[in-house]
Amino acid sequence: MKLNEAACPELRVFADKCVDCGMCLKGCIMSDQLEEGPGKVVSHFLKNGVIEDDWPFRCSLCGYCSSVCPVGADLRSVMTALRKKACVKPSLKMKKLFFGVLVFQFMAAWKHMGTPPVFPKGKGNRLFFPGCALASSDPELVLMTWRELRSLDSDMGVMVGCCGTPAASLGRDDVAGRIRDGLAKTLRSCGVEEIVVACPNCLKALSSLPVKVSSIWGYLGGNASLSGSLHAELEEAMFHSPCPLRDDERELTEVERLAEAVCPSIRTDPYGSEGGLCCGAGGMVPIVHPEVLSSWSERISRYRRNGETVVCCCQSCVDSLGGGSSGVVHLLRLLLGGASPPPPTGLARWANRRKLRRAIFDDAK
Repeated sequence: MKLNEAACPELRVFADKCVDCGMCLKGCIMSDQLEEGPGKVVSHFLKNGVIEDDWPFRCSLCGYCSSVCPVGADLRSVMTALRKKACVKPSLKMKKLFFGVLVFQFMAAWKHMGTPPVFPKGKGNRLFFPGCALASSDPELVLMTWRELRSLDSDMGVMVGCCGTPAASLGRDDVAGRIRDGLAKTLRSCGVEEIVVACPNCLKALSSLPVKVSSIWGYLGGNASLSGSLHAELEEAMFHSPCPLRDDERELTEVERLAEAVCPSIRTDPYGSEGGLCCGAGGMVPIVHPEVLSSWSERISRYRRNGETVVCCCQSCVDSLGGGSSGVVHLLRLLLGGASPPPPTGLARWANRRKLRRAIFDDAK
């Protein structure tokens, strides 16, 4: 891929600011691609005017690098800018990869793989938006969560859809924008004033919608009646903080408070608000560089003590780290009970979405 500094000014800004202190490399899987230091590597790209087509996709866009940089150099903005440029005139190899991502995005947002706003009484102004990962991996948990929410608010509706994050991670802001515009139109037409999201990516991606976007953790945590339904405490557990909440101290506090209600001794380091490695499931890494995802998961496992249950508030993290059979569990499962299913693959994900669609319509009758 040819580089044009005028068309991608983020590279020069980063190269001039970065001091190559190495802070960003300590917790980043990209470190083997940046051995000389990110500033020197980016400067090298600018000097030669060319870059490998898939290089910008060897990154989960987790933001770790930007959060620890002492001089405010934003490597994530460089990766995002390069991805947008890569989508303009991709090579044949990248066209095939991009096509697969866009097909996935179409399927995720397709109305027949989700639901419109469904309300138990036919209408309402608040609904639950579980997100793609939870709907595809654990449809039973989506239903359990919706029922719990309805016990707190009998008018609570539900909508299964996609926030557009896959397309945005690819660099296709145009596709992601159309998806979010469609969501906004649907919500307005149904009179929805608030959506309660269970996915950290959805919380971040949908913040621009013309409705109130709330985290399920704050919503559940603000209802004292939930405390009576908590299940048995875990003896040993560690909390895995998802990347989208890395800089959101308020949301992390809500999640950790609920996790501590289940396991008072739960360990939050090194996955608390001050740091934590990415699970590797984001940023198109599993599609473009599946071999990188494998080594990423191995690095995370080193922080886990023997016998510990890993508690996540993101279903993508649960799936990436191995699911229930690997001792990794979604916090909603701990709160509401039941066993975590194994991470689905291939067509099973879409079958789960269809199963959930039918179950929601049946449950609302």
